Amino acid sequence: KFNIFKGTDTSVKLTIDFNQYLQRYPDEHANRYIFIHNHPNCRGFSMRDFKSFINNDALYLLIALQNDGLAHILIKSELLTVKPELKVTMSHKEVINYLKGFGILYFRRYSNV
Repeated sequence: KFNIFKGTDTSVKLTIDFNQYLQRYPDEHANRYIFIHNHPNCRGFSMRDFKSFINNDALYLLIALQNDGLAHILIKSELLTVKPELKVTMSHKEVINYLKGFGILYFRRYSNV
């Protein structure tokens, strides 16, 4: 058994250097993975979520599920050749609009299932 993740009520951390693992064979991992996690505080993506998604070429899809059923979804329409530079002063909406220019799509969907 591998303990790859360590979680608390407010965060999840990798216990391995996943980026180093993915960089061994980058062509085999580019835009191949999805990352789904919960946001029990019922907020949208954090700045850390945005930056992790941008800087990890292996991630194609990122989903944050709120406890109220709202899902925040980011999708890379293509491999990023230029990494967007985010500023900590940017609002959630500003980041989303900025990322559109790099081919990153954002969706919000509600499910009562």
